[in-house]
Amino acid sequence: MKKILLKSITLRNFRGEKERTTNFNQNGETTIMGDNGLGKSRHFDAFMWLLFGKDTKDRKDYNVRTIEDNEPIHRVECSVSATLIIDGQSLTIKRALTEKWVKPRGQVDEIFKG
Repeated sequence: MKKILLKSITLRNFRGEKERTTNFNQNGETTIMGDNGLGKSRHFDAFMWLLFGKDTKDRKDYNVRTIEDNEPIHRVECSVSATLIIDGQSLTIKRALTEKWVKPRGQVDEIFKG
């Protein structure tokens, strides 16, 4: 059986977190604690989204983008990356959400396509 350790996780523009890297203790437990609204659950949501593309409630269609003034921030990449140690070998994985903007022929402005 393989031994898998989570070495670090990095959130970029993920659910309100501009950029945060958390390094995990390889020789014991890492405790994430703090007041409400500081991002404890966000770490677990990010890890689940990275591995499975879903949130902790098994929803595939939930919004990972940062919301400001009831609108998602556009033109930024939302991503989660993690470094795993698998039987002593380092492996970095990443999942990213990018927007598609196109400029239709004859128009001046780009439009959001998804």
